[in-house]
Amino acid sequence: MSTTTTPWANRIVGSGHEPPGDLIPNEHNWRLHPKAQQQALAGVLGQVGWVQQVLVNRRTGHVVDGHLRVALAIKQNAASVPVLYVDLSPEEEALVLASLDPLSAMAGVDDEKLRALLADVSVDSEALAALAGPASARQREVRAALGAAVRLRRDAIVPAVVLAELYRGRGRSSLVDACLSRETGLLVRATDRALARLVGSVLEGAGAGSELLVDAHVVAAAVEAGGGLLLTRDAADLERLAAPYRNVQVVDVG
Repeated sequence: MSTTTTPWANRIVGSGHEPPGDLIPNEHNWRLHPKAQQQALAGVLGQVGWVQQVLVNRRTGHVVDGHLRVALAIKQNAASVPVLYVDLSPEEEALVLASLDPLSAMAGVDDEKLRALLADVSVDSEALAALAGPASARQREVRAALGAAVRLRRDAIVPAVVLAELYRGRGRSSLVDACLSRETGLLVRATDRALARLVGSVLEGAGAGSELLVDAHVVAAAVEAGGGLLLTRDAADLERLAAPYRNVQVVDVG
């Protein structure tokens, strides 16, 4: 005996572009977007551009998915964002709003494929100082990024010149050494001729002088690794130095 199944309804009714400021945030949106997620998404949008539309319910005018993308577009003064329109009742809208992210989170992770996508991590002196210091939200954020790198077998690189900025007296130097011993996966990169040449190229590309020598090492270490995330709490100089390198993203953990 054959069974008849009802085809899934297609609730998509169109697509287009809308000024982000005209889109109505959903008052029932339950998602929270921490700073690290905001910066990561902004980095991808800046490097790649739009690859996913904002989901809008044409019947109510509410955003159903893409609130952070809309907020970032407003911050960037974007003229418009790509929109996918659906037609849902208020009850259906609430169900979709509640279920999209949790259902995605139920998916498993292929670490081998994910590792191929994720970048190495390069750590500057401010981020390493936070890691070596007392417990803080900044320290937790740095440690979380390093933990993800270790789990996915990516390098977490500390240029040796960064240590020179932090070694000051027996007490502080002991804290730095203890941090390097305690934190799994930190790789100290000494400056050899190849890295020095790359550091010079980074400085030249930004029109910078030796006052940014240490930061240039942090950028160069990531460039040498084929791209990466730069952990810092003082993003301005690193963003200037990293600007020519599309595969290097500055993450402010300040």
